[in-house]
Amino acid sequence: MATTVAHGLVGISIHCVTISALHRLGPLSIGLKPMLLAAVAANIPDLDMLVSLLLLSDHKLLHGGITHSFVFAGAVALLLWWFIRRRESAVGIAIVGFVLVSSHVIVDWFTGPQWGLYPSHGLAALWPIEDNPIQMPVSLFKGVEHGNLYPGALYTALWELVLLGPVTAVLMLMTYKLKFPGSENRPRARRLMPRVFAGVCADMGKPHQNTPYPRRRPPKNPETPDIKY
Repeated sequence: MATTVAHGLVGISIHCVTISALHRLGPLSIGLKPMLLAAVAANIPDLDMLVSLLLLSDHKLLHGGITHSFVFAGAVALLLWWFIRRRESAVGIAIVGFVLVSSHVIVDWFTGPQWGLYPSHGLAALWPIEDNPIQMPVSLFKGVEHGNLYPGALYTALWELVLLGPVTAVLMLMTYKLKFPGSENRPRARRLMPRVFAGVCADMGKPHQNTPYPRRRPPKNPETPDIKY
């Protein structure tokens, strides 16, 4: 299976893409905290290792089973909608949750022994329609053994960070511009200043309407001496 790094980066990227498409279903949160939650949600199917370790004392026995299917992703989305059904954006958040959990299934579905034209390990992603693992003809991700931090796993995680990191960074930047429209046209100093002093800055040299500049005192006439009483 792919590493946690790959699932997390793919989850953040999908979050950045889906919130712009589903924004009409209700206000969706944009920021660092929702992105971190997206990375965690994209790794939910791997909780079967924890369950397998607690019940069977071996984290490998139940790994890659029911939790790595689209039915499980739908169940998670339905449960998420039930808990937040009173919110205006409940449907949008549930759809994002389904896409995030499904991304884990798709990534592991295309994970094999090597990158390239090698058959993947296979996954029962269509459970319960098909119980047997289905292989993909290509492997987009290199599989590692979970639970062991051997050099090969660290090397694979580093490569995933190098390849997927720039894509995720670009999508995060685009999401930032979605939250603050027109930020690319603002002076850099204004973007970095606190909101309390942001009104003092001017676009195109014009003063802010809510924070007028102080009136200047008229200059003294040098020909008129000051009269002291």
